[in-house]
Amino acid sequence: MPIVAPCLARCAAAVAALLAAGCLQPRRYPCEADTQCERDGERGVCSAGWCAYEDEGCPSHLRWSPYADEEVARRCVPPGAVGSTTTGTSDTGTSTTDATTTDTGSSSTTGPPSCAEICMPGPHATAAACDEADACISTCEPPWQDCDGDPANGCEVPVGVAHQCDAEGLDPVEGCWTAWCGASESVDAVNFGTYYCIDCVTCQEPTAGMCRWCDHGTGHWYTAAVCECSPEGLGAICGP
Repeated sequence: MPIVAPCLARCAAAVAALLAAGCLQPRRYPCEADTQCERDGERGVCSAGWCAYEDEGCPSHLRWSPYADEEVARRCVPPGAVGSTTTGTSDTGTSTTDATTTDTGSSSTTGPPSCAEICMPGPHATAAACDEADACISTCEPPWQDCDGDPANGCEVPVGVAHQCDAEGLDPVEGCWTAWCGASESVDAVNFGTYYCIDCVTCQEPTAGMCRWCDHGTGHWYTAAVCECSPEGLGAICGP
């Protein structure tokens, strides 16, 4: 008996390790019909051979699943690409399709869509186009920049503007720090992967005769008080 317990423990650990290793491998689940995209009672749409689900943050109100091809996974489905490969068969046996199909019923649109099919401007982007490497490049409205390189969510960071973020990220309402793309090693900065926020010694005049100073611990404003902002601190923008 003393020998059995350690053996069982080692076997359990080995199985757990194998399962964990399997979980690290990304799984892709292509589809040919909307019915294949139903999950936990939620209906999805088979678009360009991959399942997409409702997301009000996308212009098409659809976002591809994390299990779609890596080129489109988690991206917004462009309005022009919405529609299943095959939506089913009617009582007369006629197939209803939103995409071109062959005589055998197989879709000619399965697989990841081309750059031209999914490249469109997102929020704060004036244009989007495919470059020579067939990658989608956004043209941003200043001061917004595409810090994460994902054209699906547009140009997401207002770079080099006073009072746009805090210690937890973008916050144009209560934030009093400045945002920049990339990363910083400054002790006054907090990194958020694709952008960072940096603390400014700054002051704001919300109304006449009132001012509020930036809290260096949180990046939020202190309560407004009767005071005067110094010229150096008023609307100061931290450099990268």
